Parts: sequence; structure tokens; C-alpha cells
Amino acid sequence: MKRYAMTAVAALSFTIAGPALADDLLDEADLAFVDQNGDGIITEEEYVAYMDAVFNATDEDNSGWISYDEIEFLLDEDERANIDPNRDGRITRAEYDAQMRRDFEMADQDGNGVLN
Repeated sequence: MKRYAMTAVAALSFTIAGPALADDLLDEADLAFVDQNGDGIITEEEYVAYMDAVFNATDEDNSGWISYDEIEFLLDEDERANIDPNRDGRITRAEYDAQMRRDFEMADQDGNGVLN
């Protein structure tokens, strides 16, 4: 469980900081965890499944949203603003999913729907 929690933290960092930092934040084992079928590429479906697990792991109180308290050790004010544009102190599932879509699109530099 500890390994999964650390992976979730790294993944959330990746979503906030931007996909360009993926290599620095997610090690080979983490990337293998995301690449469920082990084919060396991360499909959008694999990415969405992983980010769903990250959201659920980060939402410690199962409220359906991530509070600033749940991520205060991880994000500064500017980073929170990126994922919580209305700045209400709650990262809703819709806000999170929107950021995940933007991150995937930015990481998918050739637009082929996979990360490799």
C-alpha cells in the first residue's frame, strides 16, 4: 500500500507539474504499473484507469473530491490553481478529469493517442 500511495503522489505531481516531468517523477516500476499490458506504450485507456486510481487513493476521506488538506504537502498555491480553477478548496472529479485530459493531450506530442 505504501508503494501505491507514493506512486499516487508521483502521479498527482505529474498531473499538476506537467507531463514533461514524467520521467523524473515516475520510475520504471511506476510506468510499468500504468502500462497494464506491458507493451511499452501507455494508451489513453491505461492512463485514465491509472489516474482514476490516483484520484481514489488521494481522496482519503472518500468525499468524491480532493481537499487541499489531502494534497497540501504536494502542491503550492499556483499548482492548486491549475487543477482547481474556481479555487474553492475542492478539486472535484470534473476538475481533476479536465486536467488529466489536458495533461494527456500535452504528453501525446504526436497526437496518436498513446504515450511512448
